[in-house]
Amino acid sequence: MTETCQPEAPGHTQSELRHDLNGQPQEHAKARINLSGVAQTLFIPLIARASDAVSSNAILGDPYAQNTIDKLSFDQDAMTMTPFQCAGVCLRTSQFDKWTTAFLMKHPCATVVHLACGLDSRMQRVPWTNTSRWFDIDLPKVIELRKQVLPTSIPDRDYSLIAANVLEHTWIKNIPNDRPVLIIMEGLLSYLLEDEVKGLLLQLCQSFKHGEMIFECISTIVLKRVVETPLKVVSETGAIFQWATDDPKSLEGIYTGVRLAESVCFVEASGVEKFALSNRVIMYLMSWIPSLRKAAQFLRFEFGGDRE
Repeated sequence: MTETCQPEAPGHTQSELRHDLNGQPQEHAKARINLSGVAQTLFIPLIARASDAVSSNAILGDPYAQNTIDKLSFDQDAMTMTPFQCAGVCLRTSQFDKWTTAFLMKHPCATVVHLACGLDSRMQRVPWTNTSRWFDIDLPKVIELRKQVLPTSIPDRDYSLIAANVLEHTWIKNIPNDRPVLIIMEGLLSYLLEDEVKGLLLQLCQSFKHGEMIFECISTIVLKRVVETPLKVVSETGAIFQWATDDPKSLEGIYTGVRLAESVCFVEASGVEKFALSNRVIMYLMSWIPSLRKAAQFLRFEFGGDRE
């Protein structure tokens, strides 16, 4: 049974909107970039989404990514990605979009909290109504850049940007805990230390009454490999992978009421059928080897009273 609720006044008025009716910025000056370290990894999914969008076999089909790139001044040659890497990123993003859509259909008056949002256009891609509220959160310099290339408000929607370090937890006080909450952590946790991951998850579960958390994880085998032989597109930013787990279900022990509701193995996710044939063959073979089948997983956790 879906919930019903009344819309609240949007977080920003239409008079504050400096974008056209399609949600695109009206000014086309190249945005200046002042990012370093992990923050620079925001270009990885952006480039992947733009590449996928022009593919004849698109997995995600993000119509906003290239427009965002066109408004940025950065060295794209330094962020070269293989077709497989681009497809892999979009496979994950597509799964997270599906989970987000499903949550909002079940809870039309929900709160969406997108941590480490980067330059993602999920708030434009995913259908949501004026009965929900949406927070995009990232480091101050990232939010500053985001404001130059993506909408800072959406007509008739309760949409807000918060500039904060997600590990400092003070940002949580700015978000009401009166509704079911969906917490999106795509491309975030793998860059954190294990204690930071567990501390963040604990804080989220303690701060919100009930909802879901979606994020991905890699196995310790994968972590060992990428530490020894870093992915070029990641190492160019100076970021490093630090967290992995071979047993996502063990995260249920972080807090009472946490439950792993769904896990999707990368090699079996919806959309792999659109990969190149050579990649599909390799992924099929991996799916028969337990340690490789779970090399990367997309996870959906429920917490609090939000379960069926």
